[in-house]
Amino acid sequence: MEDLIRIATLLAPHGVKGAVKAAPDADNPAHLTSLVGAFVGKTSETARPVRIAELRISPSRHGHTLFVRFDGIASPEAAERLRGLGLFARRTDLPLAEDEYFFDDATGFEVVDEAGRRLGTVREILDLPAGTTFVVARDGKADTLVPDVPAFVVVVDLDARRLVLRPIPGLFDDDGDEVTGG
Repeated sequence: MEDLIRIATLLAPHGVKGAVKAAPDADNPAHLTSLVGAFVGKTSETARPVRIAELRISPSRHGHTLFVRFDGIASPEAAERLRGLGLFARRTDLPLAEDEYFFDDATGFEVVDEAGRRLGTVREILDLPAGTTFVVARDGKADTLVPDVPAFVVVVDLDARRLVLRPIPGLFDDDGDEVTGG
């Protein structure tokens, strides 16, 4: 099977020629405009190949919206059947800058503080309207959400598969001992 990565989620039809709106899984989807071939499906294992006839990016209140038209999809009714499916691409078709990484690649990274104390594991990365957020799974405790901002994220070490954080007081201390107030 091809080494596919999800690049967007297909949303509603757009217009009368079979285009589809899509929510990108990247904070900077500009590199997607060069794609010609892609895959559509519920998962990377079930995705089938498609040819992209047109792909536009537009700023939106949620960051960016993609408008995609596929060869062979020529009506809103045909586009509607794609709603909710994933849009996938081969990793080799997605060039990354040296400091960039795929969200899927960071899943499973060990999470530590600056002193090296283990805090948990990256369970998921969310691309939210307010920005990228790491979901940190902790042994026997509730997950913690950590925004991907320099104030918290010190290093994303791709080689060591490690995320080094500078957590604020209370972010990982949830045993009820700390009381805050003014």
